[in-house]
Amino acid sequence: MATKDDVFVNQKGVLLELDSELSVEDLARVVTGYILYRKPNGQTGRLPATFEGNVLTYLTVGGELDQSGPWIFQAHVVGDDIDAYGTFAQMEVKKHLIAPIV
Repeated sequence: MATKDDVFVNQKGVLLELDSELSVEDLARVVTGYILYRKPNGQTGRLPATFEGNVLTYLTVGGELDQSGPWIFQAHVVGDDIDAYGTFAQMEVKKHLIAPIV
């Protein structure tokens, strides 16, 4: 997962994209996809993902990336007879120079 731009805390419109690494046959059995994450403080969670081919995507709406530091992401897909994980991806979330004006 690579981004050309810097990503900042609470930034909206960050497109997270992770390859599910599944074959076409396996993708046909998938019911739900998630992007799992680990925040810099160790807290974990998941975001609901949509599919574009075999890539899982999520567009941040603001508030998800709420800590600066290294975030770790992983694709996770679930179906009736499938429960698969992709490889890890890391992204650095940066602090704002000053607090944003709300």
